[in-house]
Amino acid sequence: MQKTPTVLVPIDFSRASGAGLRFALQWASQQKIALVCLHVVNILRPTSWSDARYRKFANAEKQRHFQQLRAYVDSICKRAAGPAPDIALVLVEALSPDIALGQYCRRRKDIDYICMGTKGAGGLKQLFGTHTGNVIRHAGTPVIAVPESYRRQPIRRILYGSDLADYAPEVRRLIEFAEPLKAKLRALHISYLGEPWRDEETLSALFKKQFRYPLDVSIVHAEPNLSVARNLQRQIVAFKPSMVVLFTQHRPSALQKLLYPSVAERISFRPKTPLLVFPKPGRQAAARRRRGASAAANR
Repeated sequence: MQKTPTVLVPIDFSRASGAGLRFALQWASQQKIALVCLHVVNILRPTSWSDARYRKFANAEKQRHFQQLRAYVDSICKRAAGPAPDIALVLVEALSPDIALGQYCRRRKDIDYICMGTKGAGGLKQLFGTHTGNVIRHAGTPVIAVPESYRRQPIRRILYGSDLADYAPEVRRLIEFAEPLKAKLRALHISYLGEPWRDEETLSALFKKQFRYPLDVSIVHAEPNLSVARNLQRQIVAFKPSMVVLFTQHRPSALQKLLYPSVAERISFRPKTPLLVFPKPGRQAAARRRRGASAAANR
């Protein structure tokens, strides 16, 4: 029996965070998922206030923010087509939203994905513009970066950017995500000068036989005058996927050009298509071990 994914949606009441929730609602219309909407509030305390006065003020502020969170989520759900799923609302008091998000995920080991809106390169001062890249870089949890302009559409076509090195664990993880959505997959490899040429038809047949899932392989020559991110964006425009998937780790190499974190960050800041960034399988396991060790130390 397949586990119901738990998806964390950070909410700051901006248009960008609304896009993250809209994508999560679309996902919920195709597959049963558990949604958690989290809002971070920072309540400043004047130095002249007594403890009692501050506690009264803080409790009132938290109640006001929680009501605002409920109204915001309800308004987006009402505009969405179809019945709204059950959504847990969480309010966290903290100084830094990105630190609070990481700490919450470490406490909640059942969080499978973070789905957050991103404003793009023009809005770097906005919370979920600047911090999307930080979350992608540091989270041990898969992150979905949803463009502010996102409008709901079925998740039917997924483009998977791959270096074709040690692809098996990545493809299995990707199929685990795509199969409940009944989404078609295309593995894209952008070939650079000096790499051995691979045959698309042979690889497509191999992938379908090995994984028993409709997964095509597309191999294209890189345009040498363009950056890695621009080469990838050209293919996104040509294929028109519902979302793009990358696997990323900290250590770049010649065979991991598509997977270098800065590529995922740049795309998340200039988005037109939702981007799902998985940690490389080895890195995700290490992150889970670190979270487990941290939890054991705190018990």
